[in-house]
Amino acid sequence: GACAQSKRTICVPDAYADPRFNREVDRKTGLVTKTILVSPVVDNGGELLGVVQCINKLDGGRFTAEDEKMLSTLALHIAIFIECNE
Repeated sequence: GACAQSKRTICVPDAYADPRFNREVDRKTGLVTKTILVSPVVDNGGELLGVVQCINKLDGGRFTAEDEKMLSTLALHIAIFIECNE
């Protein structure tokens, strides 16, 4: 998706209003995706290893800048773990 291509954290406050959102997964699972926060997992050399994604903040609100910072930090730790275990 867009996060993997750009290697940047993306916060989507209203999934159904975003043209990048694929509603098919919600249709098949019965889940209603409201908000999305996704961050790239990038190694020390800048290579994309994957992405980590959060869906629907537990309190029902929108993801914040603090949430973005926390997810980016988690993504960094994931990348370090992967690199150390290759």
